Amino acid sequence: MVQSKAERAIADFFARNGIECHYERPIPPDARFKCDFYLPRDDVYVEYWGKPDEPEYHRRMEEKKAAYRMAGLRLVEVYPEDERELESRLWRDLRKYGVKATESGPARPSFLEWLRGLVRRLFGR
Repeated sequence: MVQSKAERAIADFFARNGIECHYERPIPPDARFKCDFYLPRDDVYVEYWGKPDEPEYHRRMEEKKAAYRMAGLRLVEVYPEDERELESRLWRDLRKYGVKATESGPARPSFLEWLRGLVRRLFGR
């Protein structure tokens, strides 16, 4: 479950290429922010900045970028203008950090694991 069509396209890209990712994980050490995607195998964060022209969104975006910089985290940034060439844009920036597709693809959770995850996300259990 993601918040926009662009985030869905990014999540689908990771799934197609067997790249494990977590959605909306807290950014260490500043837990007041959550990343869009975290790639644990490569310790890379991916942010989709969907409304950079809106003043309040831009202010929060800059605060979040500062949190990434201060923590020394590896960040890939995607903007609306990147959507036309999303796959090549993602590959270009992900390869800088050594991210590669896996041949086996992602492990698919069982229905029960999926349902448990959904309950945890919805009810915090």
